[in-house]
Amino acid sequence: MLRVDVAFALTFWRTLRGPGALVNDYLIGRRQGILDPLHYFVSSVFAQFVVASITRALAPLISRESAMSWLGSLGGIVAIKIGLILWAGMLWRLMFRSRIINLAEIYVFTTYAAATTGLLWALLPLLDLAVPFDLARSEASVATITLGIEVVYVTYAVHDWVPRPVWKVFFGVACVLLVGYSILAGVLGVDQAVSFAPLSALTR
Repeated sequence: MLRVDVAFALTFWRTLRGPGALVNDYLIGRRQGILDPLHYFVSSVFAQFVVASITRALAPLISRESAMSWLGSLGGIVAIKIGLILWAGMLWRLMFRSRIINLAEIYVFTTYAAATTGLLWALLPLLDLAVPFDLARSEASVATITLGIEVVYVTYAVHDWVPRPVWKVFFGVACVLLVGYSILAGVLGVDQAVSFAPLSALTR
């Protein structure tokens, strides 16, 4: 389940190029050459752990401690992250009911989208190590960039999958994130809820 191969790379590329087409192909059974959502998600978490290990090893050697600031968004307990995927999918279903998309199909989509978002986050510490200046100037900038990547990518992916205007999709994604994190904050407390989000950088 943790292997990184051609199918993993192709799945990642397709979630960037056309996430809607990828999800539709999976749902109708055209699955040759791509990973199923759960396999892709677990492989993406493994890739994030690899990036985190490389960052922790290289950052002190080149005096680039700012690269460590991005690691709050990487990795995490897989079971908890899968639970958050189910939570986000359920919220979307409840808030934006559709006669043509059922909950299981939404879960397929959210799993692919969450995995790709994690991989995009994983590029940030590597980029910080590669450039000659600090990208993580403050914890607030780290939180803003990671959350911004999540909102922008998920908006793009939903728009590619569901025929809705971009502004409506953006509003829906923002509402799901806002409601989801607000309910988590009410149930778990602000510190615990934020630790599940890209905003975990603010708690360090």
